[in-house]
Amino acid sequence: MKRLSFIALALLGCLCVRAQEISGQDAAILDQIKAANAAYTTITARFTQDKFMPIFEESIRSEGNYHYSKPDKLSMAYTDPAGDLMLINGDNFTMIAAGRKQVTTAKNAKMRDMRTILASCMEGDVRRMPATGITCETTASQYVVTATLPTGKENKSGIVRVVASYDKADGSIATLYTEETDGTSNTYTLTDKRLNEEIDETTFNL
Repeated sequence: MKRLSFIALALLGCLCVRAQEISGQDAAILDQIKAANAAYTTITARFTQDKFMPIFEESIRSEGNYHYSKPDKLSMAYTDPAGDLMLINGDNFTMIAAGRKQVTTAKNAKMRDMRTILASCMEGDVRRMPATGITCETTASQYVVTATLPTGKENKSGIVRVVASYDKADGSIATLYTEETDGTSNTYTLTDKRLNEEIDETTFNL
């Protein structure tokens, strides 16, 4: 039952900030997404996680309940596998997988970078990520934002690409995709979203 730990592997890392390459048209889309998300303080949803590992040549699916509260509180409580959890509350990071609990703090550089990546995508402010380039595409119902991350030694996470999709209807995030140098990828999909719903503070505490 190591599926939860894959989240950290997909998102953790020490990344150095570089100048970002963004076209004027794409910058306008990013401004629009950021402005729409400024109206939201919380997101409550169901989520699925699909992890693909080339070594296994198949995807592993997990699912659960998602709660996010600006600026630094996140709970991903798994119902399958039941009992697994990823929790961020300020400077504290807690992960439970197969009954085993791991706790770290903001002193951990990897934890800080994960919080930055997640918050950037959840809040629609993708430019906060240490990406070297960002591009945008539009579909009938979504804005699709792709961030390219550095591939040098400063990228301890191994993540080379992040793709965040936002619903045009309200600007909120719909999917988050991360890809690593070895081809491993994670796709997180949010459904049944409720915006600005009050979240009990105990959700972010053990």
